[in-house]
Amino acid sequence: LPDSFFELTPDDLRSIINTLRQRGTEDNALETRSMRERNQSLRVSSYEYIAIRLVIHSNIVLQGLFHPEEPILHLMEFARTNLTCPQLEQNDFYLYTSPPRVVLSDVKKPLSAYDLVPAAFVYIGHRTISPLVIQLAQNVSMGNIHEANQIVTRHVFNRTKSDNEDDSEVSTTDTNRPAKRNTATQNIDDKHLRDKMRKFLPGKK
Repeated sequence: LPDSFFELTPDDLRSIINTLRQRGTEDNALETRSMRERNQSLRVSSYEYIAIRLVIHSNIVLQGLFHPEEPILHLMEFARTNLTCPQLEQNDFYLYTSPPRVVLSDVKKPLSAYDLVPAAFVYIGHRTISPLVIQLAQNVSMGNIHEANQIVTRHVFNRTKSDNEDDSEVSTTDTNRPAKRNTATQNIDDKHLRDKMRKFLPGKK
């Protein structure tokens, strides 16, 4: 082969540079996705309990404590058990978060898969009826927002609690899961989580 065969033309150089740039972009995308997945995993592992508030009316919410890996189905069952509304027994009943509006469509997925860690407001919807007439079940006692915030602070956001403290007192508006929790071993400095905490517990830094 002549020597000219091994010489790079300007087009060859441009092609090589473009290929390297494309590979670099793909590598960065993979690294970014890997970092996001790692951060999400750390968030989930840092919390034994997460707090979910089902918004019933503008001034009434139903609060429950759940494990991050519980399926969405458990949250739907929690709504059916503690709320009175005929439409909740129908297949057209669904849950969603907003904003942005995200329907929790896969009931087998864990709560953590829909970014509900460590706390979130969840809304109730129906595919054919709106608005729904929803009431709290008779066995659910009412509490004020201060009491609800104390429960969330104690069981979710307070991650330096001693294992020896008694956590058995849970509001009857909660899921009544065992409240004993382990001392968290991590404290993630995460702006995303801090923003969610401030929204869920106004005034808490």
